Amino acid sequence: MARKRKKNKLLVIDYSGNPTHYGHLRCGKWMVAQAGFAHVLYAVSGSPATKSRSDVLDPEVRYELAVAATAGDRELSASRVNLWQPGMSWALTAVDGLEQQFPNAEVSFGISGEYLDPNHRWWLKNWIGGAELFKRSVATIFPRGNQTVEQLRDWAKLVPDARIDVHYAPDLPVSATQIRDLVKQGRSIRYLTADAVVDLINNSTWFRGVGKLATQVFDASKPVQSVCLFLAEFDPITFGDLRRAEIAREKYKFDRVEFIPVAGPSQTMKTFAPAEIRYEMALAATTSNPYFAASRFDIDYDENSYPLFTSVLVHRKYMKAERPDWMVYADWLNPEHSSWIGAWIGAPAVWFDRTIYVLPTKTAGAAQAREWAMRLPGARIAIVDAQTDTASAGDVRQWVSSRLPLAYSVPQAVENFIYKNGLYRPNGFRGRVALPANVSRHTSSVKTSAA
Repeated sequence: MARKRKKNKLLVIDYSGNPTHYGHLRCGKWMVAQAGFAHVLYAVSGSPATKSRSDVLDPEVRYELAVAATAGDRELSASRVNLWQPGMSWALTAVDGLEQQFPNAEVSFGISGEYLDPNHRWWLKNWIGGAELFKRSVATIFPRGNQTVEQLRDWAKLVPDARIDVHYAPDLPVSATQIRDLVKQGRSIRYLTADAVVDLINNSTWFRGVGKLATQVFDASKPVQSVCLFLAEFDPITFGDLRRAEIAREKYKFDRVEFIPVAGPSQTMKTFAPAEIRYEMALAATTSNPYFAASRFDIDYDENSYPLFTSVLVHRKYMKAERPDWMVYADWLNPEHSSWIGAWIGAPAVWFDRTIYVLPTKTAGAAQAREWAMRLPGARIAIVDAQTDTASAGDVRQWVSSRLPLAYSVPQAVENFIYKNGLYRPNGFRGRVALPANVSRHTSSVKTSAA
């Protein structure tokens, strides 16, 4: 008797896509890695059930943005399944359409954890067509915000007729609403969504209306007059690094931000990738932004970092510019940190008449940074309010060692460098290793059917 062929598992995410951003895409990649889906399809709603028609772009435009967002990914695609029928679209209609399109596939639907919250307006238990949907498809759910996998599994028990799989995905604190608001304000949306989506939005009147200013346009003929040096390990450089720098650049009107991977300020500092590779990753990550550049001055000068000398060299590079300001992470204000700015050689000369722009992190927030700044009375310090991706370089290194997705946490070029050079793998790497908390390698179903 012939063995029955196993069906491919497909995941459909029924959403407004107004517009598609890295939060949507990162969740899809993590569901592929953890639940074994062969492909994730982003089905833009024709008329979203949870949105007013006046709040969303034309469905064909939203589909175009979804195509642009997923075009470079072999595991993610945009789907027209919700656009083939008039009227409202639901998860059930998306599943039904894909089952007809792919009769040999097993189709699940993916949603964020907010819809499992019994206090949510669109609680899963009350969905239109839910009874039929739950019979035909499994709900694949991932946490959002401060939600935990455990909390979602508890809520899943309140929907006894549904088959629910809960999986961890690192939250990306970005929403389509946030992107729309930034566009309306004429601000940059780089590093929140794919470059192709950024270009489409910037070259249109979508979200901002006719006659309103688009984001600042780079002028190559304008001389560089203001420069900020972003000094960090960049081990590796992440979208969080890039977005924070973009926010600071835009707010303080820098003509250029120079990303400077440190050579190594002392024997107490530990880096995982060689300085040369960290520079190459920074260079690749900044190439697409005309306001950004990567510098190797620090690693070329010596095996140790000397910000004073680096500042002089960068100043020579931009002869018409003022002496450069500095940008560092808040951790560097900690007197116990190996790169504490108070211990920089020639620190007063580095700080003289310059500003140090400090970027808070998830381990050193703005309040902590202000407290540490009080211990540096000779320094002019500005705390930059730059909420962005909380995925750190340390998280990325852990994901590499755990064989978890890096996509949409680091640029594609950086991901390529990591894998080509075998970076961040533990010594003697073989087979599986420990996973981060809340991450399961296999499907973790919560089957609470009354049967």
